[in-house]
Amino acid sequence: MATDLASVKREVVEQASYMGGGDGIWNVMRTNINNVRQRKETNVGFAKIKGKLTSRIGAPVRFGTPKDVGAKGGTPGFGRIVDEVWATPERNTSPERKPENKDDWGDYSLCAQLIKWGENNHSIRLAYYRRRAGEDWWEFAAQMTVNSDWRTIKALLERTLAKTGWFSDSPIIQ
Repeated sequence: MATDLASVKREVVEQASYMGGGDGIWNVMRTNINNVRQRKETNVGFAKIKGKLTSRIGAPVRFGTPKDVGAKGGTPGFGRIVDEVWATPERNTSPERKPENKDDWGDYSLCAQLIKWGENNHSIRLAYYRRRAGEDWWEFAAQMTVNSDWRTIKALLERTLAKTGWFSDSPIIQ
């Protein structure tokens, strides 16, 4: 998400064209301006959540174009999270903790999110957020993750779950 006025204006124009104009433009502009102000006040970026990791339902998402697509004039995708499920929701509200050792990577919270794109298009994103040990904010850490239509995600998850030997402390390769 943009952090300076020129970038905010550019993003508003992109999102407004996606939304078809109208009142949505002003809501996008107001949201972007408020996001810029909040980041300046808290020094927390668009992908960072201070304190407890709360529901992301209703949050906007922006998928930037791959470089080759952008070079040809391709445009980013804009959507909204409409539903979600968390693997360990209790972790999202746990207090920050000190690092246990030099190799402590912090806490990870995995989720699946249903994203609505436009009127009738949806995708499912498998994502995760990370909180560094000793810090009190979560960061969206799945910039390069799985996002696809429900049929593809369903097939992947069914095939993964069929690998029953994987689900033990001593996995069996089948």
